[in-house]
Amino acid sequence: MPVLAAGLNPVDIALATPPSAQGPFPRVLGAEGVVSLDGRLCYVETALVPHGTFAPLTVIDPAEAIVLPEGISPAEAVPLGIAGLAGWIPIETTGALRAGETVLVLGATGAVGQAAAQAARLLGAGRVVAVGRNEAKLQALVDHGVADESVTLGSDDDAAAMRDATKGGADLILDALYAAPLADALRYSKPGARSVTVGNRAGNVVTLPLRSIFGKSLLTYANGSVPFELKRSAFTRMAELVASGDFWIEHQTCSLSEIAQAWQSQLGRSSTKFVITM
Repeated sequence: MPVLAAGLNPVDIALATPPSAQGPFPRVLGAEGVVSLDGRLCYVETALVPHGTFAPLTVIDPAEAIVLPEGISPAEAVPLGIAGLAGWIPIETTGALRAGETVLVLGATGAVGQAAAQAARLLGAGRVVAVGRNEAKLQALVDHGVADESVTLGSDDDAAAMRDATKGGADLILDALYAAPLADALRYSKPGARSVTVGNRAGNVVTLPLRSIFGKSLLTYANGSVPFELKRSAFTRMAELVASGDFWIEHQTCSLSEIAQAWQSQLGRSSTKFVITM
């Protein structure tokens, strides 16, 4: 199938880097992309190994292709896949947001966090608080009406800052950071709060006092653990919102010949979502 655009993700780095590199070898990297299938533009979360999406042509399972609605480009569609699903589904399904609840998004400046914050707003959250380190990107979420308030990590007391911004603690936490930020978020979260961890950009270990988690639910999410039809439904909803101008995920495009630059940025744990165009 012809590939029109592909997404660069941390999993691609892992698949190419020992000791986590995975065969068979040789193989083409690229886990997601937009392809042309029988004259229609379709998103696929993965190609059939050893084929990948970092190539002009690839091989896919047509049963796992999601047809794009009118009005959305391949470059706009790719960020809705691996990143967008990991933001939307934890809010709507895993964390089961209830109307009026307060949502705290840890890592709101990345693609996953942007999707989660917008999902929370669109699905009826009463208050959305964006948390991260990039103050300009956090302010943009507030300016766009996605977040009610933001918290820039690195203060003398991040936990108190989150408590104040949420006006007494969160009901639902989308956690793309883990480590200390999650511990701080849970410290003042409300009784019965749920947290859904989707990433660990802040570290691999978290210390949680019992009083911080007692009576609360600590959940996790991975795209590979949910049914395809759930992913299709969530992806299509986001794509329709993009087409109508009501949803967005920041991304940077580059050609396949420029992928080395994007690869180096991803190695440096950049929060930018890179879309490779063919």
